[in-house]
Amino acid sequence: MFGISLIRRFRSKSWRRFGQQFMRYRRDSSQAERRLARTMRGLRREIAGATVDCQSCRSCAQGYPLPHGAWDGGHCCGAQTEQIFTEDEIANLAHGGAKLRHYSPVENPQGCIFRGSTGCVLDAADRPNICGHYLCNALKRELADSGKLKHLEELGDALLTHLEAYRELRRARWADRCLSNR
Repeated sequence: MFGISLIRRFRSKSWRRFGQQFMRYRRDSSQAERRLARTMRGLRREIAGATVDCQSCRSCAQGYPLPHGAWDGGHCCGAQTEQIFTEDEIANLAHGGAKLRHYSPVENPQGCIFRGSTGCVLDAADRPNICGHYLCNALKRELADSGKLKHLEELGDALLTHLEAYRELRRARWADRCLSNR
């Protein structure tokens, strides 16, 4: 009983934090930030499309302790929501065109509140950038064997480059705002 109650409370707290930040950041951006966020949204879709047939993600969590090993696949999705959905990531998703209605936490999450027994419930475009660019060793081996690794690493590098540019724009806008409020 205590375990289920604790999970529900954590999920509610995580979901509440996510929703509040998403709504706060939704309109607070520059045109350049929105342009970069939309570009990253497209890159996440492209990465997901190139990895859709990969098998390694379906069994990578076998044998690991909870929450990572709760289900056969998605070991990297066992991280806590707050570790994955940082403020920059939530702002980026909101600026890129995602809608809060695209997000619905699973009933009994193990790790991220969007990770269920059949994997992530989010569309690839609505996931944080880390979910798009992270390639574990098993996935790298599979991609190398299929000849896709170089292309996926290039897409991941482009995603990270755009994310850093996005963060810089966001920081500069906030710094300007702080200076003008003095």
